Amino acid sequence: MTLPLHSQIILTNDVPTHALVAGDTGTIVHVHQATREVPAGYEIECFTANGETLDVISVMATEVRAPTSHEVMHVRPLGHGPVSTEPEPVEQGDAETRYCQVNFL
Repeated sequence: MTLPLHSQIILTNDVPTHALVAGDTGTIVHVHQATREVPAGYEIECFTANGETLDVISVMATEVRAPTSHEVMHVRPLGHGPVSTEPEPVEQGDAETRYCQVNFL
């Protein structure tokens, strides 16, 4: 089942390279449709509790799920220091592989 653009999601796995853990939430900002070679996936924007962008990550569709009406949001402290106001530079690539990854940690 593909979740629609702008849906809220819950991570089902830790993403230690981005200081995210299972249970953290985000918003789908891009949907990657499955092909024969690549499974379906999403670009997810994750936020701090005050609404600042924490990170934008790529995940497979199997690594997220939709929230339910039987769950309550919860906050946790960031594990790797304060949020920076300066994004890392975007590396250039060819048009088919170029993407923007924002890391604020």
